[in-house]
Amino acid sequence: PGPSTPPTTVAAAPTAEEVEAEIIAAYIQKWDDFFRLVEQPEAEPGFIASTHATPLLEAVLDLRSEMLTAGQRAEWPEASKRLHRPVVLEITGNSAIVRDCFVNDSFGRNADGSKYDEGLATSIWSTSMTLQDGMWKAFDNEQLARMEGTWDCND
Repeated sequence: PGPSTPPTTVAAAPTAEEVEAEIIAAYIQKWDDFFRLVEQPEAEPGFIASTHATPLLEAVLDLRSEMLTAGQRAEWPEASKRLHRPVVLEITGNSAIVRDCFVNDSFGRNADGSKYDEGLATSIWSTSMTLQDGMWKAFDNEQLARMEGTWDCND
């Protein structure tokens, strides 16, 4: 008898639901990383490149620089109601579009301790995602609508 060849297994391609779940997870991580950056603009920003791609990456790093220069940072109320309701609208090859209803109750803090941009707002965002090196990253982010003082995207 000759040498035997071990059976080969081929990994199944991910289902559409699995790909959507990966995109949503990457989208939520993008926001988590963004908020980490604006909450602590003095921290090393290297981590942001794992969830942001150019040109959005450059815009976020520019915002960080502006905040550092002005001595500003973002903060959240102790009982924050931050909420995302993302939906994948489209997947085409290595690109995807996510639409999100985002409830945001963050505020800015100036170097002197005073607050700015206070108040609840709900926004509709459209975010273009791209698959780079096996990771979904946001490369464009557009605020389509902003409703002040509401928790509801339908207002």
